[in-house]
Amino acid sequence: MKKYKSPTAGFTLLEVAIVLIIGGLLIAAAASMLLSYMKESRIITTQSRMTEIDNALIAYLTINNALPCPASFTDTQDTTTFGRELTDTTAYSGANADCYQNAGAATGTFRTTGRISGTNTTGYIVIGAVPVRTLNLPDTDIADAWGDRFTYAVTDWLTTAKQYAATLGSIDVVDSGGNSIPVPPQSAQYVILSYGPDGAGAYTLAGKQGVACPGGAVETTNCTLPTPKFVSTMLNSTVGANAYDDLLVWHAATMPTIIIPPNMVAPFVQNVCPGGWMPFAGAGCTPPASGVCCQKE
Repeated sequence: MKKYKSPTAGFTLLEVAIVLIIGGLLIAAAASMLLSYMKESRIITTQSRMTEIDNALIAYLTINNALPCPASFTDTQDTTTFGRELTDTTAYSGANADCYQNAGAATGTFRTTGRISGTNTTGYIVIGAVPVRTLNLPDTDIADAWGDRFTYAVTDWLTTAKQYAATLGSIDVVDSGGNSIPVPPQSAQYVILSYGPDGAGAYTLAGKQGVACPGGAVETTNCTLPTPKFVSTMLNSTVGANAYDDLLVWHAATMPTIIIPPNMVAPFVQNVCPGGWMPFAGAGCTPPASGVCCQKE
């Protein structure tokens, strides 16, 4: 008896191949979506921890009228100093102890010089890990969602109640063009920094630098420690000079409140007095061209 091949046999193999190709494409797309979701989830978790740290620092400041010193980058979780601020009692003691070290920064931290905003006074900046145990935060808050320790930089002048002033700061925060963001410049009191997904320059929970700081990138400034300034700009996942995946929170010094006494007279460049002022036509005030003299109500 003559045998015939089924006319559908070849089509079955083709259909299987098509199904495998489509399945592979779907799996690849799903994997890409999963990776994107995981990255976004880690960013959200990291930002949440940074908010917790920021809130804890404000609470600490409210209670102690001073900011805490950084903890060590290198102390591991099984040590008594892990997550605790490192203070120096050489100049002040007790609640007035700050983190300035006459012989240099404490072990596992960095120190550099800046300028106290609005003055010519040298302001030391101390950089280390977040003192989570001093702030009564969980140990997990010492690191971002990628397992790298946050960097905490603080104006040393503000770590003792004897010297703290809400209007002072020494740290500069700049954009990718090097332009200072705080007003006045160099007036940030503290900075909290995550080195992002690439972890370049960050200290791991093991107390080691996992990935070396890259050269020639926007984010290079942030991981070249010690540094008196930090870069805050838009996230950019490209490779090269524009690469930037860091996350940064900073706390600015408050501008001093200027109290204008009633009946004060002043010239204004506009021809209409601002709110709370009334026209003044008496002696002792010469308005600029097209301007007007006004008196505080």
